[in-house]
Amino acid sequence: MFKKDNHVIFHALNMWANYIETNDPTISRNDAIKINQLESIKPLDNDQQTFIIRLRTLATKHLNQGA
Repeated sequence: MFKKDNHVIFHALNMWANYIETNDPTISRNDAIKINQLESIKPLDNDQQTFIIRLRTLATKHLNQGA
């Protein structure tokens, strides 16, 4: 499925962030808004929002390392 470790790390970190945002590892907050599933969006405190940004930044960093 994923040939490189950095792709696995990228997807895992994004799925973790999605889970924090919506309780569903396959749907991010932005995706939930796009498909009008606003009820799935969890209210997050500042620490959680900061952590999600950190996860997504780290995910992108790992993806770019394998480019």
